[in-house]
Formats: sequence, structure tokens, C-alpha cells
Amino acid sequence: MTNAPTVINRYDDLNFVFDCPYDFKNRFAGELDYFSSKGEQDDFPSRTNFVPDAVNLPLLAAKERGAGGGHIRFNMARGTIASHISQFPVGTYKKAHAHGPGAHVIILSSEGYSPMWPKGEEPQRFDWQVGTLVVPPNMWFHQHFNSGPVPARYLAFKHWSPRNAQGVPISWISRRLGGTQIDYADEHPKVRRLFADALARHSLAPRMDDVYASEAAQLPPRAA
Repeated sequence: MTNAPTVINRYDDLNFVFDCPYDFKNRFAGELDYFSSKGEQDDFPSRTNFVPDAVNLPLLAAKERGAGGGHIRFNMARGTIASHISQFPVGTYKKAHAHGPGAHVIILSSEGYSPMWPKGEEPQRFDWQVGTLVVPPNMWFHQHFNSGPVPARYLAFKHWSPRNAQGVPISWISRRLGGTQIDYADEHPKVRRLFADALARHSLAPRMDDVYASEAAQLPPRAA
């Protein structure tokens, strides 16, 4: 994940881009512990310069995304590119949502699929496994389903996500409240049927009943 294409196109001068002697010492000034610090945890964001094991890193609960999943965000090397790791259990799937362009999602465990679609059109299904790169287009809705026998985990990078006045990503906020996340209760009925069919290939069954019930108990009313 890099902003090199944007920078190259903006300045249109390869010598300036690659041979500029300016040293960004506010980012790195030769600190001996730069890549060995344990970092600081501030709720979801973690300020660190090095993640030694993305596959087994402990995560925090993220009920906002549904399915009882875990989540952690990183501010790497005081940079501007956002990154996060998410995981969701066997037999579950995350809520559909939409956000800006440039997100790169790398699958770290399990197998499954991600429907993606622009508003008003039919979803297109993309299957994934460990090592797959998923890149949702700008403001396309997308949704991740774990149809494999182990928890699904992915690592995502993107430049920026639209947020509300309180700093919460709008992709974490229900469409009933002005965000871009689709509640389970509002998804197309065939979503659950297709998920059950995908799990059956591994002799598994959906484990979403408690998640649906939990959402129903706190679901905001639909906008008039």
C-alpha cells in the first residue's frame, strides 16, 4: 500500500520524487528502539512501528461490525495510511458497508467470499482464501462471509475513511442513523440462504442466531 502513484502524478518529476534529500525526521530520526517498541494501546488504535505477528495478534471486541468479531487499528510510523486487522468466528459474517476508495484487504486465515456492489445494482461474488487480496471499489457496498472451518482474519490498508463529527467511521454506523452500514435485519433475505449453502460444503451451519437477536434488541428505528 503506497501513495507513490499519487505523488508521482502530482509532481510529474521523478528526480524530485526519488532524489529529494529532505529527511522526514518527525517520522524516523534513527531511534534505536524504533522497530522494537511494544507500542501504546488507545482503545482500538495502536500506535506502533512494528507488528511481529499479524496472524496471532490479540484483538479487541468490535460489536459495531456484528458477528462477535475482533478488531484493532494501527497508526504505523506516524504515517497517514490507516491499517487494521479484523477477525470473525466460524459460521459468521460481517455487516455490509461502504467507504471510500483504495482499501486493500489481505486474507490471513480461513476461506470465504465477499459480495460487492454499487448502490442500486446486484452484488457480484468474489471468493477468497489465505493470501487473496480484496479491493472494494469506491463506495461499493461489500460484505465478508467466513465459510471456512476456522476464524477468518484479514489485514486492511487504506488512506482514509469518512467519519462523523465524533470521529467514528461512517462505515461502522447503521444506515438508519446516517451511516453506510447495512443492519442484518435490512439485508436481502437470500443472504442467509446463500451463506448456509456455502457452510454446508464444510458440513458447518450458521452461528448467527444470537447475533441477530442481539441486534434486534438494540436496533434503531428506520428513518422516515
